[in-house]
Amino acid sequence: LLISSSRVREQHQLLYPELKFSCNGSVTKWIYGAVNRSATGELPEIQIWRQTDIDTYTKQHFSRVSANETEPGTNIHEHYPETPLEFQEGDILGYFQPRRDDSQ
Repeated sequence: LLISSSRVREQHQLLYPELKFSCNGSVTKWIYGAVNRSATGELPEIQIWRQTDIDTYTKQHFSRVSANETEPGTNIHEHYPETPLEFQEGDILGYFQPRRDDSQ
């Protein structure tokens, strides 16, 4: 289930309500699979969002994910935010994907 997605010049801002935190804490390491083909050099973001109204969410924290974190020969990334991404119970995970370069 995707709660919010906007597409502007093929940029994607995604919120994942099914990835709601059930406690307070912080994200200190993130392992994920992706292919980074940014047309602008802009980096993807891992984000923490908080509901501020019935249908409004506000981005609380984010970490830009650099492209050099790929395990050689795979699309697996291991990312350590410079500052842990603090979250509270009820916060949800978000992801920003920059505009793609489809020429690769």
